[in-house]
Amino acid sequence: MELSDLASSPIPEVLMIAGGAVALYVAVSFLKDKDSQKYKLAALVGMLVGIVMLLGGFMAFQYSTTPLFSVSVMLLTGFAMFFRPIQKIPVAAVFGLIVGVFVYLYLGGITDPNLQFLADGMGRLIVAIVAAALVFMVLNFIEQLLDFASTVLNAWPVLLVLGFVCLVDGAVLLATNDSLMALIVSYTGN
Repeated sequence: MELSDLASSPIPEVLMIAGGAVALYVAVSFLKDKDSQKYKLAALVGMLVGIVMLLGGFMAFQYSTTPLFSVSVMLLTGFAMFFRPIQKIPVAAVFGLIVGVFVYLYLGGITDPNLQFLADGMGRLIVAIVAAALVFMVLNFIEQLLDFASTVLNAWPVLLVLGFVCLVDGAVLLATNDSLMALIVSYTGN
């Protein structure tokens, strides 16, 4: 199975129905008891379903005729569920530290006499710290943007609405081969 197979009907529709149901369950579990094991397990399952929804949404966008509204709902719901459990992990700091250590180790192997000042002592340490800081700053900026979007999408009312719209749109797409938005527009006469 290739990733492009995720764009073949009825896979996007089924992903939307399953993802919507999981998003609804995560939101309801959060409302009941956000400290319970049931909620934590639901959030973890939601993260895994979110990954599949993101992949399916990207593939549907590239390789299928799935309506843009449906793809957008699938991607938003997948993003919200994927980032919910990992919001608090300091990804930028971890990657910055890893890059700093790799740069430090790499510089230790320099044998060129003209660059020897980078192979040991303070030069090696300063370059490693600067590399780590640059990676941290760039990733921290991206992380903060994603964190903001994730915070908005993970508010329980937003996740509840996203889950419901995703579930209903997937069912409508499966039944009529058109999106919920197209159905609403056709019934309102606009």
